[in-house]
Amino acid sequence: MKRAAAALLCLAGGAARAAGGHYDVDDATILEAGHCQVETWSLSARRPGQQALHLGPACNLGGLEWGLNADRLRADDSRLDSGGVQVKWVADPAAKRLSVGAALGVARHLVGDRRPLVTAYLPLTVWTGTEGQLQWHLNLGQDRDPTSGVWRRWGLASDWTVSDQLGFTAERRFQLGHGLTRVGVRWNLDALTSIDFSGGADAGTRMLGVGFTWEWAR
Repeated sequence: MKRAAAALLCLAGGAARAAGGHYDVDDATILEAGHCQVETWSLSARRPGQQALHLGPACNLGGLEWGLNADRLRADDSRLDSGGVQVKWVADPAAKRLSVGAALGVARHLVGDRRPLVTAYLPLTVWTGTEGQLQWHLNLGQDRDPTSGVWRRWGLASDWTVSDQLGFTAERRFQLGHGLTRVGVRWNLDALTSIDFSGGADAGTRMLGVGFTWEWAR
């Protein structure tokens, strides 16, 4: 199972994804006070039998974004299910120009070895352009895997907002010993609902992804 799932772990970024949504590189933003959201996405390697599925509800409670994660990895004839929690804090020293934060996620497999995988990182976001339509994201941190030790984590990404409906994303990240380069497009159905489509590759492994996000006020 470990060999079969290696490519998917590269694609999914590990089970303890801390708030990055459909993409692995997270931005330094959180939900507005009184808001919640549900993110769901699917990643598939361009080879039969490899897929990652994710469901993640989150809410802003007390100025922090709290979330739950449920993930399923399929590789060949094996399946690996995991669940976890995450929390994210953000400060805005220059609103819509510079934001910094901290995120912590803990996940464990639902069967077998249930020792937790712990992810901690610092996200930073810079807005550029006349109306901040171009965003740059940097993530620095580490993953503590109970079976393989401590891994450094980093990521760089750029978001280009073309209009209220359309945006593009490009990212490069390194997590759990695996790198991935990905590009994608986001279509906003309205101010609180969006769909993402992406494609990525690294070390000969190619993947396609689709994600859906719905946000609402409590």
